[in-house]
Amino acid sequence: MRVPFFGITISALLLTLAAVLVAATVDSGNQEDPMAVEMTKITANLMVGDIDASVAFYRDLLGFELAMRAPEEGAMDWAMLVNGGAEIMLQSQSSFSDDFPPLAEWPIGASIILYIDVVNVKALYERVAGKANLLVDLHETFYGATEFAIEDPDGYVLAFAQQGGE
Repeated sequence: MRVPFFGITISALLLTLAAVLVAATVDSGNQEDPMAVEMTKITANLMVGDIDASVAFYRDLLGFELAMRAPEEGAMDWAMLVNGGAEIMLQSQSSFSDDFPPLAEWPIGASIILYIDVVNVKALYERVAGKANLLVDLHETFYGATEFAIEDPDGYVLAFAQQGGE
């Protein structure tokens, strides 16, 4: 469903606002500030209970490919998976605790939603139906996207969306 706002859809308005904010940030004189830092990418690194099961979930059900792993042989502690422009890192709880000691006692899973844009959301929905815990059924949003959400084996929420409906 598209909601007009002075002749502009909400999604078009949000995209325009985002572009203006990015342009303002780039043109705000950051070159003169020696402490200015440009962020180039953000990648989630999720602590998981069973890395083999988590890799299988992302690879076999969601179509990700294993790009890197550590160690290269033997029991896996860490993995990076990619699908198109999306990437995600998975790390065993013991390895995660070694790398980030303050998080050693934290539970696996989090109050986070990974929002993933896809090209064919209905095909992905059909692929995962009955194979993953469905949290939000396929639906149209007020901002013009078609979305659904599932839970991965460690309790992380994955929301998949196709912008502009079908």
